[in-house]
Amino acid sequence: MKDLSESLEMYLKTIYILSEERKDVGVHAKDIAVCLNVSRPSVTGALKLLKEKGFLHYEPYESVTVTAKGKRRAKELVKRYKILKTFFSEVLGVDEAKADSTACELEHAVEGDVLRRLVSFLDYMTLCPRGGVIWDSKRRKFFCETKKEEEGENCPSINIRSKT
Repeated sequence: MKDLSESLEMYLKTIYILSEERKDVGVHAKDIAVCLNVSRPSVTGALKLLKEKGFLHYEPYESVTVTAKGKRRAKELVKRYKILKTFFSEVLGVDEAKADSTACELEHAVEGDVLRRLVSFLDYMTLCPRGGVIWDSKRRKFFCETKKEEEGENCPSINIRSKT
């Protein structure tokens, strides 16, 4: 999956998201430049590379469209981002802005097997018969949301040791 650099993946994902939002208007280089806060020449260079690799239909001064190959790749990137952001915000309790920026960076680096294991862990956390796990920020530990103390069964907590 590393036929695109992180930068080109960001362009592709952004173009895909914009194209989904702006079906009637289309996506132009100017829109991409504004969204990513980059220069128009940078956008033009990325569009040419993405076209060469078969991810986009692009002609100068025309709207940009994503090919079937590009849609598959962009959807995978969006999925990775959502999984990572969910993990950071809902499981680890990281604030939204930090969860967003971290997920955006890591979506390009996480390998498929690691992502599948993370999804499996998220499924376990949400489907746990004891009600899932919550983060206690004061004690910096995870605890089961509901403990079966009446049955003498305690869920283990997980210590998160900070080096700061």
